[in-house]
Amino acid sequence: MLNNIIKPPAECGKPVIYLYPQSEIDVNVKVGIDRLTETIPAYSSEGWTVHAYPDGSLYNYADNQTYPYLYWEGESDNQSSANQGFVVKRKELNDFFDRSLAKLGLNKTEITDFKDFWVSRMLDNKEPYFFISFIGTKDFNKIAPLSITPAPDSLLRVFMYYQLLKNFVNVPAQSLTAPERKGFSVVEWGGTSNVPWRK
Repeated sequence: MLNNIIKPPAECGKPVIYLYPQSEIDVNVKVGIDRLTETIPAYSSEGWTVHAYPDGSLYNYADNQTYPYLYWEGESDNQSSANQGFVVKRKELNDFFDRSLAKLGLNKTEITDFKDFWVSRMLDNKEPYFFISFIGTKDFNKIAPLSITPAPDSLLRVFMYYQLLKNFVNVPAQSLTAPERKGFSVVEWGGTSNVPWRK
């Protein structure tokens, strides 16, 4: 049984932020969520300040280390409804993410990173079906707004919600579209569930 409107727990699981400037640039990133529970690299009162390269690598001034992305987990008092989406069989999960995340605008590396984190966690549960919905940039901005200086030319945020199902149910299909990636682009993905997802 699937609720008509699902309010995801506002715990954000491994959102990662990729920065793709057109040329090397210093960037400050702040996450406006109620409670941060984990960050890599360490998050200060001023957020993250990094030197970003066009290939996406990030030099973090605070610890003199280089990272592929900025990682955070946190909790928000704001929630977003998920009343459209997809019902997906266990064996079709990988193919579903390949298709759907590409439609949402993620590139191959970002899709691989997403799947590496989420697929095994989802398959730890034994239910035969998943209800999956994607919360887009506009709604995710209400849960965890980003402050990025200098401002990017394009911002893509993809946040997945999933629920376990014992049986197939019909749900309104969600339309998936991708904004144009241009200039200094910022991409983020993350997820949550109505069941424990941590390893």
